[in-house]
Amino acid sequence: MSQGRASRPPQRRPSKAAVLLDLLAFVEGLRTEEQYLTYWRRQYRGRVLVEIDPYRGGPLQLVQRAVEAQRTEAREARRGRGRAHNQIWCVFDRDEHPNFARAIDLANRHNINLAISNPCIELWFILHFENHTAYLERQAAQRRAEELLGCSKVLTESALSSLAERYEQARRRAIKLDEKHAGDASPPPSNPSSGVWRLIDMIRTPDAVAALEARWPDWRIWIAVRAVGGPTWYAQRRNGTGQTIETDSIDGLAKYLEEETAR
Repeated sequence: MSQGRASRPPQRRPSKAAVLLDLLAFVEGLRTEEQYLTYWRRQYRGRVLVEIDPYRGGPLQLVQRAVEAQRTEAREARRGRGRAHNQIWCVFDRDEHPNFARAIDLANRHNINLAISNPCIELWFILHFENHTAYLERQAAQRRAEELLGCSKVLTESALSSLAERYEQARRRAIKLDEKHAGDASPPPSNPSSGVWRLIDMIRTPDAVAALEARWPDWRIWIAVRAVGGPTWYAQRRNGTGQTIETDSIDGLAKYLEEETAR
C-alpha cells in the first residue's frame, strides 16, 4: 500500500483558462482503475485535469485520505497557495470490505464524490458488452470480464479502446440497474451496480456541451464549476431572448430544452 504522494516528473499542464474541471481521484486497485482513468484523462487533457493520487487502500481509508486532501487544499487556497480541485472522487468496489457504510457516510458528510461498483469494477466492464441484472459474485465477474476483454487486471490498449467505443451502452445499462434497484426498494449500491459512469461523465463534459449544442443549435450551452459538487449547467437562446436556464445536471438541462422545443 502506497503512503503519500510519489515523486513524478513535471508535466506540462494546459492553461487554467482552458480547463473546465480539475478533478482529484483516489482509487482502490493497484493497476486496473488507474489504467482505466488514465485512458480517459488522456482523451480530455486539454479541457479537464484528472489527478490520480498514488495512495491505495480500502473504501474507508480512501475516503479518509480524500477528506484530508480536501481540508489541506481548502487551507492552502485560503492562504493564496494554489487552487483546490473542483471535485474529489473515490473509486472502489463493494467486494467484502469492512466499514463500507462508514465510508459512504463520511463521503456524504464531506461532499466527496463516489464511483462504487458492486461487486467490483469488472461488472462495469461487462456492462459495455451485455446486460447483467442478476446477483454476481466477484470471481464470476472477473472471469466474464476477462473473457470479454481478452485480458485480466492489466488492461491492454485494445481493451481500453473497446471499452471507450461501448461507453454509452454501458452507461445506459448501469442507469437501468440503478432504476431497477430503486424500483425494488433496494439500498444503493446494490449488487449488481456501478457508478463509474458518473465520474467518466464528468471527464467527458466537453463532449456533453458539444452534443447539446449540436442537438439544439439555437441555444448556447456552458457550465460553471462550483467550489463543492458538480458543475452548474446553463443555456441561453443565441438571439438573447428569454431567461438563462440554470440546472444542476445535464439531464435536467436536456429535459428543459426538449420541453422548450416542443412548445
